[in-house]
Amino acid sequence: PVTPMNESEIALHLARQTSLRIGSVPWTSYASLGTELRDPAYDAYVLDALCDDHVNDVGTVVAGLAGGGTVFCMGSGGLTLGLARAVVRDPAPAPPAMAAAADGPMLVVSGSGSGRTWEQVQAAIAAGWVAVPLDAGAADRAAAAYRDGSDVVVFSATGSVSGIATDVSEALADVIRACHGVRPLPRLIVCGGDTSGRVLTRLGVRSIRIRATPWGNAPLLGVTGGEMDGTDVVLK
Repeated sequence: PVTPMNESEIALHLARQTSLRIGSVPWTSYASLGTELRDPAYDAYVLDALCDDHVNDVGTVVAGLAGGGTVFCMGSGGLTLGLARAVVRDPAPAPPAMAAAADGPMLVVSGSGSGRTWEQVQAAIAAGWVAVPLDAGAADRAAAAYRDGSDVVVFSATGSVSGIATDVSEALADVIRACHGVRPLPRLIVCGGDTSGRVLTRLGVRSIRIRATPWGNAPLLGVTGGEMDGTDVVLK
């Protein structure tokens, strides 16, 4: 879904962005979930979940819909968990909970308009990081500070924003390229829900895998492919 949003009913929010007919199945109807998802009146569905059992129900039914073919679905980590429980019979060992400290200065790039993210940027500044607003000269200024061994945070917004946000992913990717060119990045943090995926795509990343989970649901990832091949990344 495009963010920011001003409609709490996700089916209605999505219906404004597509010509697909969007239906919704509340968890109170999960006893007939398999039948509900085959209703020809709708092209796509929004599914609620209140507890772990609902997550498992969704995973089992959605995995069963594929029938050897393909089902397109998107969601939070809850959907991933439900699908994994439904299809993985011999799960791999969990990744380690701890990770070694980064070997060198840190680079954070932020395309987030969240007020909480701005508070975190301010905390970094108070801790001595070099702060660089995202503008025409940001890549050069960030690279100069990073070359000198400073921790650097580049940000596109100073608090909450309204309206449809500008896509800043290419500008942030340029900052990453410039810093990586003067000193290889041991670890990179990208902030922004829509932005983080776009930045990795613009850098040519083909896949990511979880290397460790030291910070809850913000895992340390290893990326494969493109300009950042082998770099550790955290997507916030």
